[in-house]
Amino acid sequence: MTESKYNLFTLAMIGVLGYMIADIVHEVIGHGGTCLIVGNKVSLITSAYFKSSPGNLLVDNGGPIANLIFGGLAFTLLNKTNLPKLLLLHVAAYNLFWFSGTVLHSLVSHTGDWTFAIMEISSGLAGKLILLAAGVSSYALFLRILQSQLAGDSQSRHANTITRQDILYPLLFATTARICCWAVF
Repeated sequence: MTESKYNLFTLAMIGVLGYMIADIVHEVIGHGGTCLIVGNKVSLITSAYFKSSPGNLLVDNGGPIANLIFGGLAFTLLNKTNLPKLLLLHVAAYNLFWFSGTVLHSLVSHTGDWTFAIMEISSGLAGKLILLAAGVSSYALFLRILQSQLAGDSQSRHANTITRQDILYPLLFATTARICCWAVF
């Protein structure tokens, strides 16, 4: 197994920064930006929650849609910029999986960003099946895209190869940061 070229502190900071970027994209740019564009008033914004007055389907879905767009943009930039590749990979992954996660969370909990969209589509089993298909298929697609990026990187045989710990350690620290944010707010 190849050893990471990064120390643990750097990997931790990549994970936490990747999470923070995805959270800011979701809450501030996605929900907050959409809220301001449609002319609503932001009544609460934290790292875990967003509320606007009045509530709005566009504002609710603005967060996950922003994650989808930003994650796709970060993924597109992976091999086309001098920005740190490992950070971009984590930013892309967290944003893309955040999009899928919000879909599945709304399905299971009957709360969250997609709840009102489900009611607009259908209040019955059909709406739930659409949400399940969208969440699982987008998750599988994003996982496949990121795996192909990692496979291509591991075959390049140069000093910038991303190792397993380059993925797992930042993810561990990102998850810890996320849990801390939910515990505080």
